[in-house]
Amino acid sequence: MPDPVRSPALVGVLLAAGLGTRFDPRGRDSKLLAALPDGTPVAVAAARRLLAVTPEVHAVVRPGAGRLADYLAGAGCRVLPAEASKQGMGASLAAAVRATREAGGWLVALGDMPWIGTAAIRAVAQAITTGRAGIAAPRHGGRRGHPVGFAAVHGEALAALGGDAGARALLGSHPVEHIEVDDPGVLRDVDTREDLLAHAVPRHGLAALFDPPPERWGLRGDPHLWDALRARLAGVPLPDSDEAFEACIASAYADLTGQPLSLRQPAQVPAFAHGGRSSGMVSPPFWSEVALPLLRGRLAAARRRP
Repeated sequence: MPDPVRSPALVGVLLAAGLGTRFDPRGRDSKLLAALPDGTPVAVAAARRLLAVTPEVHAVVRPGAGRLADYLAGAGCRVLPAEASKQGMGASLAAAVRATREAGGWLVALGDMPWIGTAAIRAVAQAITTGRAGIAAPRHGGRRGHPVGFAAVHGEALAALGGDAGARALLGSHPVEHIEVDDPGVLRDVDTREDLLAHAVPRHGLAALFDPPPERWGLRGDPHLWDALRARLAGVPLPDSDEAFEACIASAYADLTGQPLSLRQPAQVPAFAHGGRSSGMVSPPFWSEVALPLLRGRLAAARRRP
């Protein structure tokens, strides 16, 4: 008896070519490279969620986005620099579909949405791979979210997209299976710096002292450690004494870096190394001489408030 014919696999598409002007109107900092509280770049976190469901993910980036491309390749994506991506989201999606025309369908996610749970992604994927739907998307609180799944039958239409409207016209002219999910992450994206923490870390107590971050850093791992400490200390009330404050920071620092703050040699934290662009090195002198005095001053100011 002949072996059954295997259907082409569903391919993930991560759209990561946006400019993010609301995040930084000056155009200097990319929101896709901004660190989440655990130190992971936004786009890498989004890619990992998609890769957990479909092992082949094509990430569309702008030409010249070398650092972002390195990060996404390091996460396991196939990076597609697309000149047409400058035209907008529709052109980016079309480029990815044209590069993967033999796919059994496409699971389209956005690089600035790092909080989507894998259960929601898997539910959309299954709706397409089982043939239950030609187009599927999660829905939470009455609103359609991401990712959006498309069956192979829509490949020609997707490959012809252009501009910045994405697949909006296609969604409006074909039936869409909406899958109800208890996951607000399907709606949450990063538009501003405040969004990085608004969905993950309560802004009160000791964690509130970490906002805003310092204007200068020691080594490349220090911004990631700053965010990781803020996340670790979320919900911890302000200490009653300077001694308790010092002990709290020192304990969290040691847990995250694997060495005491009193040890002056740089610490390497693998979790803070991304895409070969940063070794994840943390500078103890920076924390002793810059970060801690800054936090002490903010603690004193917080105690003076009525």
